[in-house]
Amino acid sequence: MRSIIILVAIFIVVGCNNKDKISIKEGEKQSGEIVRETNEKAGEVNEVISEEEKPNGIRDLQFDVQIPKNIKYKGIHQISASWKDNNGNNLIFITLTDEFPTPNSNGEDFRDKELYAYHYLMNDGESKLLWRVTDFIRECPVDIRLDYFPRSLSVTDLDDNGIAETAFMYALSCKGDVSPDDVKLIMHEGKTKYAIRGSNVVSQPEAVSEYEGLMNVDPSFNSTPDEFLVHAKKLWNRFRDL
Repeated sequence: MRSIIILVAIFIVVGCNNKDKISIKEGEKQSGEIVRETNEKAGEVNEVISEEEKPNGIRDLQFDVQIPKNIKYKGIHQISASWKDNNGNNLIFITLTDEFPTPNSNGEDFRDKELYAYHYLMNDGESKLLWRVTDFIRECPVDIRLDYFPRSLSVTDLDDNGIAETAFMYALSCKGDVSPDDVKLIMHEGKTKYAIRGSNVVSQPEAVSEYEGLMNVDPSFNSTPDEFLVHAKKLWNRFRDL
C-alpha cells in the first residue's frame, strides 16, 4: 500500500512538471507572436515615415497653424506650417489674392492676381521675416490661373544639419486657350533659394505643344547635396499636372 502511494505521488509530481513545461512553451509562443505583430506594425509605421521623408533635425512640425495677429500679410491664407530647428521657432505660410482690376488700366478689362509666401522666425517674443516670395499675373485680359498646389508644401532636413528646407509648388498663366500653364517649385534652406521652372502636361490632344512638360532646374541646385534635387524632382513629378 505504501508503494502504491509513493507511485501515485511520483506520477502527480511528474504531471505537474510537464504541465509547467507546457505552460512555459505556450507562453513563449504567445510572447513570440506579440513581438512579431509589434515588428509588423513598426514596419508599417517606418514605411510611412520613409515615404513622407520624416524630417530628422526638425521638432514639433505642425501644418495649418494659426498666423499670429501681429504679422501682416496680403492675400487669403492657403497653407501654413510651424516647427523648431537650429534657427529656433519657424513659421511659413502661403497666401493668394483674388483677381482684381489692374490699376490705371484706362478702362480696359485687365486683371491681376498675386501669390505670397512668408517665412518668419518667431523667437524671444519677436517675429523676424527670413524671406518672402512674391509672384503675380499682371494686366491679363483673358483667363488667369495662379494656384498653389494643395499638399505640395514640404518641410524637411535632408542634409541633417538641423536647418529645415522648405519647398512648395504653384501654377500660373494668362491665356485664352488650352495651352500649358507655367509651373514653379520654390525651395529654401535658410535664406538660400532654389527653383525649378517649367510647364505642365495638357491632356487635350489638340493642345499638344513643344512647351508642355518642360522642367528647367536652376543652377543653384549644383551646389546642394544630391538629396535636395532628388526631393525637388519627386515633388515636381507628383504635383506638376494638378
